[in-house]
Amino acid sequence: MYILFDIGGTKMRVAAASGTGSFTEPQIAPTPQNFEEGIVTLVRMAKTAAGSEPIERIVGGIAGTVDKENGSVMNERHLPDWSGKPFQKAVSEALGAPVTIENDAAMVGLGEAHFGRGKDFRLLRI
Repeated sequence: MYILFDIGGTKMRVAAASGTGSFTEPQIAPTPQNFEEGIVTLVRMAKTAAGSEPIERIVGGIAGTVDKENGSVMNERHLPDWSGKPFQKAVSEALGAPVTIENDAAMVGLGEAHFGRGKDFRLLRI
């Protein structure tokens, strides 16, 4: 089971996918301004989405610049308490699975290129 997330300045969305190209109806919750509360909320939502299935990987987007070396978000203006904190490590340790984070706008572009309006255009294909 894969957990998919989108963390914005006001709302978090979390869904589960089995690898078949489809995913569960996303859960939506307000994004906590406090980093620790945000991790607790994301972990709770991920466990609910996975149900009794083991989580293999967690992948998603978050607003802001992603520091891939440290697994954190930098210069996050909507969630300043999250900036520079060990997001990737905290989520991975809590759920026992590897975590991949990207900028949320980059994730939207990737989704559109593969599954959305760009899927039939060679220029957008990756």
